[in-house]
Amino acid sequence: MLIQNGILKRKGQLLPPIKLIYMTSVAVAVKLWAKTLVMNAVLFGVGGIFIGEYWRAPASVLCLIGGFIITLPLLMLITPLVRMSTWLPYSIPAKIGWLSFSLMLGIIIFYSAASLLMEQKLFSSGSPINTCMGCTMTGLLIAILTTRRSLIKLHAGTGDKDNVHGS
Repeated sequence: MLIQNGILKRKGQLLPPIKLIYMTSVAVAVKLWAKTLVMNAVLFGVGGIFIGEYWRAPASVLCLIGGFIITLPLLMLITPLVRMSTWLPYSIPAKIGWLSFSLMLGIIIFYSAASLLMEQKLFSSGSPINTCMGCTMTGLLIAILTTRRSLIKLHAGTGDKDNVHGS
């Protein structure tokens, strides 16, 4: 098999063009989601060890596994936010800032709903939900910093080829 100009050829046959791998809004959303989940679990576990609550280390592993299962549908909300950030008529750092803010707002809404469902109060003092929310927000910031190159590539217009309104 031979690839010439994006067309796959095999023994004289012309096969349909293959799509070259580009950075898409879905790929960036999955990276942000997965890195945030991993960092949330790591921060929750390591923070618990530092303050002497050793039960948080195994709980963080369960949170990681459960988090991948429970928050998988959130990708349907994260992906459009990533795509919307490419449509904004701002500079790349401003687009990344807008995306960070909107994802942080999503985290606050998610944990507010969880707090109301579990405790019938909004963020009661000493609640583990407060710690989880802080770990998730910190994990998101770390995920955005470590995914910065993919975000810049996406927002520069070289990534999402289906993006009609992007820069």
